[in-house]
Amino acid sequence: MYSIVEVTIKRGEQILLDLLKDNPTRAVMQDNFFRFFYYLPFGGYITPFSLNNITLKVFEKVPAPKGWELIRDYPISIMKTSLLAKLEDIEKYMLDQQRQASGLYLDGWVFDTIANGIYTQEETAIFIRQMYLHGYDFEQVVSLFTAIVKRSSLASYFLDVMKRFYFAEATGNTIAYIINQQKQDTKIIS
Repeated sequence: MYSIVEVTIKRGEQILLDLLKDNPTRAVMQDNFFRFFYYLPFGGYITPFSLNNITLKVFEKVPAPKGWELIRDYPISIMKTSLLAKLEDIEKYMLDQQRQASGLYLDGWVFDTIANGIYTQEETAIFIRQMYLHGYDFEQVVSLFTAIVKRSSLASYFLDVMKRFYFAEATGNTIAYIINQQKQDTKIIS
């Protein structure tokens, strides 16, 4: 089953808007905001976030936006890799801002993961993001993952996601541009 990703941006976020325009899908508009709907690639996962004029939400069903004007009556498409990579850069930036140095309480999802294991790429992605968010270092996450996971087919995916979170330099010029642009906009308004 595919998850639905809703990306809402304010008019003027040109770098991200250009990427969204290159990924044709259903889109709606209200005032100065655009909303684009995509299917997340199968087995993928991204954390919902809100950064200034960009909001990302994940749904199981297509939401019915009330009061929004349909501007692209296309079928919902699967998100392209280039767009997903930019959104994951922003996601990582947001997780960096919220990262804590406190362990996870072994209850709920964490307990189920330890008790039942990790079997899919989506579960792997969630596991890495949770460990990263709660301040676990690279070696600790690798140790936990190898103890929990018995499927060698997840190893390369695990390492790819780990590299993005633990060995990525800055999250890229796009995020810096968006944040600096918003700071300038705030100065102009005030």
